[in-house]
Amino acid sequence: MDSYPILTYDRFLYHHSRDNKLENMQIARHWHKMNELYFFISGDGTFLVENTVYKLQPGDLILLRAGERHQFIPTTPVSYERCCLHFDSSLMVDYSRLLSPFLNREAGVHNLLRPDQELFMDLFHRVEQAAALPDEEARRTLSVFLLGEILTYVSMYADDSVRLIGGAPMPPLVETLLQYIHEHLCEPLNLDVLAEQVFMTKPHIGRVFKAAMGIAPMEYITGKRIQLAQQLLQQGVGAEDTAARCGFGDYSSFYRAYRRIMGRSPRRAEEEMGHERDAGSGSGSV
Repeated sequence: MDSYPILTYDRFLYHHSRDNKLENMQIARHWHKMNELYFFISGDGTFLVENTVYKLQPGDLILLRAGERHQFIPTTPVSYERCCLHFDSSLMVDYSRLLSPFLNREAGVHNLLRPDQELFMDLFHRVEQAAALPDEEARRTLSVFLLGEILTYVSMYADDSVRLIGGAPMPPLVETLLQYIHEHLCEPLNLDVLAEQVFMTKPHIGRVFKAAMGIAPMEYITGKRIQLAQQLLQQGVGAEDTAARCGFGDYSSFYRAYRRIMGRSPRRAEEEMGHERDAGSGSGSV
């Protein structure tokens, strides 16, 4: 993963990253204590906010107020680049009007803006320049000033109905399937099993799920299993044991899926992670 300057203090956090590994992008649904601006620069994926689904395209800006549950789901193994800016509302106490796009709406509604991409690339680049300043007080002062400028443009675009994009509500069928998949990820899962849970045909399930999520059900399941496998390998669990614990019927199917998504074999990953752990454990010795 490529990382850029990070600017952080108690009420403000900014980071910019580029990633070619799907497992680093597949984070479970979560929420933050601060508001967030998620600027999507490149990639292909779906963004869930509460029960609303947004199909992202480069240049999209997601607005998230504190407490809104969200999740990004990548759909293809391409490079993903994004900027994330988290801030506490108290920083804008004198400019509460600028917080309207975050606070004056229902959760999971009107989270997506399509602003001028070059303008926002320039704004976030200036935040990175602020992060590189040697003086801490200067970094803080300039970051708050730039936050105000960014929120001014966000507020302007949020008032433009052409720029404010409404997402599609999450179909109850997909919500039910996602819950079942997450609760039974490591058990035998296929379209037959899913169809039995919702009393619907496999073709119907496939169409509705892909229309909502941008990815087929089995592709989603495989991606979540590989994400779990990566965590187990990092903890030192062997490749074959990892395959069994992640719900793969045999090692060969795990091998093919892992190599296709990660670009290397599970055992190669196991060896490399072992070297990293050994290096890490030895770094603190005297």
